[in-house]
Amino acid sequence: KKDMESILKILLVEDNSGDADLIIELLSESKLKKSIIQHANNLRSALALLKKDTFDLVLLDLGLPDSLGLNGLNSISKIIVDIPVVIISGQEDLAISEDAIQQGAQDYLIKGKMDGEILTRIILYSIERTKQKREIKAKNQLLLASEEELRAANQELQILNSEKDKFFSIIAHDLKSPFNSIMGLCELLVKQVQENDFDDFEKYAKLILNSSQRTVDLLTNLMEWSRAQTGRMEFTPEYLKITDLTHETVDLLKPVAGQKSITLKDEISPKAIAFADKAMISTVIRNLISNAIKFTESGGEIVLRSHAKQNEITISVSDSGIGIPKDRIEKLFILSESNSTTGTNNEKGTGLGLILCKEFVEKNGGRIWVESKEGKSSTFYFTLPYNTVPTIENND
Repeated sequence: KKDMESILKILLVEDNSGDADLIIELLSESKLKKSIIQHANNLRSALALLKKDTFDLVLLDLGLPDSLGLNGLNSISKIIVDIPVVIISGQEDLAISEDAIQQGAQDYLIKGKMDGEILTRIILYSIERTKQKREIKAKNQLLLASEEELRAANQELQILNSEKDKFFSIIAHDLKSPFNSIMGLCELLVKQVQENDFDDFEKYAKLILNSSQRTVDLLTNLMEWSRAQTGRMEFTPEYLKITDLTHETVDLLKPVAGQKSITLKDEISPKAIAFADKAMISTVIRNLISNAIKFTESGGEIVLRSHAKQNEITISVSDSGIGIPKDRIEKLFILSESNSTTGTNNEKGTGLGLILCKEFVEKNGGRIWVESKEGKSSTFYFTLPYNTVPTIENND
């Protein structure tokens, strides 16, 4: 904080050498005797000094050979916006003094009416006022930045809420659909039992089982997604042997694939190792294989592969399915664009599984994307951090 014992740097802009000497003498005899005073006898020299050096205050004469009136004040303000400037003039002109203050001068002093005490007080007050203005300006800028951040956060929150509202309406619709199907089939079974007609029992039972399984899958994804959104899902990365996860998932989904005579091939390398959360990556693999089954025609094929490169491993799930239209690919992993889709056997889907895959893969430091040829096939890829240091025994 500048005080009377501080060493100030003052730029005196005065063309009259007598007046300049007087001002320097007044300051040398005042409490600002330690101050450093540099003298410029014209505006051009003063502007050059301001560009080259830093000053605490400018004492500016209005009657310079290369600047008349308040032109000098305006020129200085353009170079340094908030430097305190005190006008010194031989003219006692109220209109000019008011105009100077309005244009940014801190004060207006009459040369014949000032002494060392007045000059010292005005200099210190001018510097302190300027400092306070700077602090207020900085705080206002911080407030404006905070308001802008808050506005942006609120806007983002509104978008997210809108996206989630739309998403949950889709979920509600797709939960209602299988339950309606199950209820309708159960009503048929009850009616046939009442009529002692047991034909098509097995057919209806399989349909109920399929609808129930799809509903359970959807609810499982919804619960996991909800836990991830609320931060209640634990994240415990560890070194994993990818085949341990893929073998388990393939065995789990083989009966589902068998209903459509789809072949599941696990060609993941036994050496494929990643550092990731086991539960999350199991969910990713299960969803990608389930999706592939859903959109692959009967008699098709699904293949899992791996490829290690530098510090990451890439896992792919390829199918011989119906492919994905180009305009849909970019929307697959976006919550607001998620909507109901129908598989090759009219299986229902919401897109929640892929959104969950994206969140879980990115949580584990990886990426996920898809390459597809409409009407032919699709391959979903995701990467995970790869490490060859740990040794995991091969249990195959």
